Amino acid sequence: MKLHSFVAAGLSFAVLSATAVTIAPKATREALVNPGMGWVFYYFDDGNFYYGSETKAGDVLDSFPGMSTIYFRIPWSDLEPEEGKIRWDVIDSVAQPWIAAGKQICFRFTCQEGSHAYSVPRWVVDAGAKGELIKSKRFGNAGVWDPDWLDPIFLEKYGNFLAAAARKWDGHPALAFIDVGSFGMWGEGHTGYTRLIKEDKTREIALVHSRLLRKHFKKSPVVISDDVCGSWNKAEDDPCLVELRKLGIGLRDDSIMASPRPHQWFHGGWARKAVAAGLPSVVETAHFWPKSTVPLKDQSWFEGGLLQSTIDYQAHFQGVHWWPEEFLKLNRKEVEEVNLRLGYRFELKEVTFPDVVAIGKEVKIAAKWVNVGVAPPLAEYVAAWTLLDEKGTVIWTAVDEKFDFRKVEPTLDGESRIAAVESSVAFGWDFPSYINPNGKPPRQVLRHDGTVRPGYGARVPTIAPGEYTLCVSLGDRVGTPILALAIEGQVAKTRRYALGRIKVVDDRK
Repeated sequence: MKLHSFVAAGLSFAVLSATAVTIAPKATREALVNPGMGWVFYYFDDGNFYYGSETKAGDVLDSFPGMSTIYFRIPWSDLEPEEGKIRWDVIDSVAQPWIAAGKQICFRFTCQEGSHAYSVPRWVVDAGAKGELIKSKRFGNAGVWDPDWLDPIFLEKYGNFLAAAARKWDGHPALAFIDVGSFGMWGEGHTGYTRLIKEDKTREIALVHSRLLRKHFKKSPVVISDDVCGSWNKAEDDPCLVELRKLGIGLRDDSIMASPRPHQWFHGGWARKAVAAGLPSVVETAHFWPKSTVPLKDQSWFEGGLLQSTIDYQAHFQGVHWWPEEFLKLNRKEVEEVNLRLGYRFELKEVTFPDVVAIGKEVKIAAKWVNVGVAPPLAEYVAAWTLLDEKGTVIWTAVDEKFDFRKVEPTLDGESRIAAVESSVAFGWDFPSYINPNGKPPRQVLRHDGTVRPGYGARVPTIAPGEYTLCVSLGDRVGTPILALAIEGQVAKTRRYALGRIKVVDDRK
């Protein structure tokens, strides 16, 4: 396109379309680490299984493709051995390398563990909280303290602990989610190992504990174990789940593949309802036992189970409930397949943009996107179109705030749904010339050092004419790239992806 014809056309879209560039970025099979999705490593877990015990300090498991999140399941009594004196350093010391690496963390603060006689701090019991020490062969001579789950003293003290946790973590971008983990054995919302509670009472307790957590954690994603509504898929939906979704609480399944098929999992339907409401879906596998260590009749893990559960639950998160190196070694092929579906995964299938633009003049960029993952993202993300110079410096960024990428439907049943998004953007600012009201020529203004600078009529050079690289990114409303995309062309780990070259011209009078 010649400059004079470009100017004469007034940058009309008809002229631009004649020299429009259309490209189809190449998709990649790379494992993506993004907020609100990925593999979860159970660093602190059941008292008998601390899977971080063989992980060196500072290791954020980059060797495990798609590993994004570290999980801390810790009894309340371990964190607050004295009232008001909370050992956050237990979490912070391990979490810091993960946060520095751009990864996330998640919590469950439990009030009953088979490995602890008192997961509720003794000082809470001494303050008058009601409960009973349950002794059985399963728990050894020490027994397990079984709280009255609705006791006001217990709830008050735990609420104070949650308030302190929320001051520190609620809304923090590094917190992927927090569990409602204060009720039932292992925080899973069931009581079959202690004093069995009937279903109606279980639902009441689950809602009380959920409201208590939501009272303090108002911003961060929250999930609850499916077991609070029963171990079996008795109904298409459950009144308790309806109330939980109204509270903004998603679903986690503890634990899939704990039983042989056909009872390997039960609540994929419930999880999909949570996802449809914009809430998280978390899959926790049973503890992974290699087949060589388990009698054939007791084997519940099966090839394809990780991938199928990811799809059935529209999972944002999938668990590594074992020592990660061994888990990956024995499941590598399936881990790689899960990474292509887990959570959300955006591909730019096609983009059309003009090869020449005028400073400050609106142009259209047409893009076709797909989400080849099984779930939408949990937060809003928008597109930004950025020009970089030869050094990779950001020269101009234009954000399209109109389209929220949560609207791009996930790929289910093998069908990808294309979202066609047209962005109206401008590169540079057509800064106006100020006219002297007396019609006199622009005057010169004396500066403090005696030099002269232009006065009225000066024009600010917002962007220099020349050739630039057009990049796309998905991120926040101020243009900060946040998401890794499933396409090639990332520029120096910036999460901006190069698409082609654009010539910027100055047709301003």
